[in-house]
Amino acid sequence: MLRAYGQKLRKAFGQFLPAALINCARQGAPVKPLRTALKKVRKLLRSPNLFLRDFFLKRVPLSVGADINRKTTQDTKSTQIRGLKRRAPMETLFSGYISFSQPVDAVITWVDGNDPEFIMLREAHQEHDTSGKVAANNVARYQSRDEIRFCVRSIRTYAPWIKTIYIVTNGQVPDWLDETQDRVKIITHDQIIPQKYLPTFNSHVIESCLHHIPGLSEHYVYFNDDVMLLQPAQPTDFFTETGLLRGFVSSAVIPNGPISVADTPSMTAIKNARAALFEKTGCYLSPMFAHTFHPQRKSVALACEEVFATALHKCRQNKFRNTADILCTSFLFPCYAYVNGDGVFSKLRAWYFNVRDATAESLYSELLAMKDDQSGPRSVCLNDHLPATLEYNFAGYETHLAKFLQHYFPLAHAAEKDRISDTPSVRELPVEDITEEVLLVAVR
Repeated sequence: MLRAYGQKLRKAFGQFLPAALINCARQGAPVKPLRTALKKVRKLLRSPNLFLRDFFLKRVPLSVGADINRKTTQDTKSTQIRGLKRRAPMETLFSGYISFSQPVDAVITWVDGNDPEFIMLREAHQEHDTSGKVAANNVARYQSRDEIRFCVRSIRTYAPWIKTIYIVTNGQVPDWLDETQDRVKIITHDQIIPQKYLPTFNSHVIESCLHHIPGLSEHYVYFNDDVMLLQPAQPTDFFTETGLLRGFVSSAVIPNGPISVADTPSMTAIKNARAALFEKTGCYLSPMFAHTFHPQRKSVALACEEVFATALHKCRQNKFRNTADILCTSFLFPCYAYVNGDGVFSKLRAWYFNVRDATAESLYSELLAMKDDQSGPRSVCLNDHLPATLEYNFAGYETHLAKFLQHYFPLAHAAEKDRISDTPSVRELPVEDITEEVLLVAVR
């Protein structure tokens, strides 16, 4: 209709426009401004769609590669352009029209490094450790401070809509877990990892097989046992309304180049994953993912298992961390999803620190002060890493950790047999008054 209307106007003014230019020239009037105006009128009549496109682009220009949601001085003065507000990123532009209603599970990996049988088994296979790096098999990696109990509590407290929590172990069962209930289930390594790769003490191997958990939902969230939720969460905090997984990237980037002797075991696994991704897809990505929970999709993991079969086989042969490892849950899987349109990269405020560092005590106080503050961090990773020099291994760090966990997550879940949060001496005392005797109950 608009094009037909333009044709009628063009026919009516077809003879008038040239005559107007001649009259201006005869009278000595400037012809150029009129010629420019007439060109615009002619463009409007002939191609109204192109005219309107160029008209608005000149007033609201878009730059290729620029952040169209950036804040500028002009935006600060006026947040509206002809009645249209500049809004959040495109993925949330139409949020609210679709509700994410798919079931979501949680998967937690855990090991009790204090278990005598586990220690004997690990020592029996120690000759397979070819990493040559102390960090690869730091004894603190296997120690349990009862973090798994509070990881489960954080999920049940702040994400009660989670369908099932799966705890992946080498056969161990937390002594507090009531196995008669069905909301928290134990999954052993032999249920998800092929027998030829067992036993394994390599978290990279275990993480590469989590999607084989029997009955696991298409959408699931992976937690290390030292990661806890700190704020109420909704499914759309982990997945978009259409089910795309969210990969939470940090401000850091992966250094360019191949692996080097200076790289940590984790950095080596990341670089190997990046190289494998580049080889298969031609995409060279360098985001560092935050130390937090990692949303996953089973279909993406299964696709990666097929595409990167050779690299994953080399990784899974390593009983301990090795230079052939691949980091799956926090690099390969989310990056492959991003490349193929099954995931997006997002930002998240997450805290990460070493519980053995002397600064941990003050950080606990800050987290407790922000407990009911929605602007606080969404998660925390209470990493237990033995420093190279013991001068940073401050005395009593276990006590401070137990005090913080019990105070931040006081409510026991139905899966707990002993329900330590029901003990008044623990629940009602402020953190500074919890005695060592009470803490024996909390950290046994």
